[in-house]
Amino acid sequence: MDSTEIDRIATTKNERRQWAADNDWRYRDEAPELLDRWEVKPFTEPSDDRIAFGVVAGKAHGVEFTVFDYHHHSRKNGYQVDTAWVVPLGVEVPRFQIFKDGEVNFQDVKAGTSPAPILDRYLRYDYRIALTDSEIARWVLTPQVLEIMVEHRIHNWALSGSDLVCTRHPILKRIKPKKILKVIGGLSALRFALSHVTDDKGR
Repeated sequence: MDSTEIDRIATTKNERRQWAADNDWRYRDEAPELLDRWEVKPFTEPSDDRIAFGVVAGKAHGVEFTVFDYHHHSRKNGYQVDTAWVVPLGVEVPRFQIFKDGEVNFQDVKAGTSPAPILDRYLRYDYRIALTDSEIARWVLTPQVLEIMVEHRIHNWALSGSDLVCTRHPILKRIKPKKILKVIGGLSALRFALSHVTDDKGR
């Protein structure tokens, strides 16, 4: 790991530590147990130098949340950092993942995925789904869910176990607390819109 990556990680840790303290939230520098908790991209992609760092957990916008940065290295993309948000749903749900086709921070968007069966009038991007089939995808992706994806720019998200998981690749060096909180607000709305999934978990 080069000095630029080391400095970026240290800066993020310091910023998140202070942010958590200001809001009476919990903070951890690193949490290695999070690396393999969710079987969704990008965590399942072959990589090394994997670190879950800058971990903040608390409650905002009416939901419990955990947010952290996922540092990893691959031969194709080099060093990458993705910010991950996790919101518990309270019940086990069918596995599902959707993300933009051509997502640059995923090593192979087509491996184990298929085009998402969604309505073009809601989304201007092409999407792919993973971990599920088109029938489940149509059931999950109601018009309300699609509208929230557009409004809050939630392009890459998944259902894994009993959690709603969202990842985003920062254009600049890191995603700052104000933006992190804004995404939590969007995930709170998405969690509510997914009530048909959590109420019918036995489908």
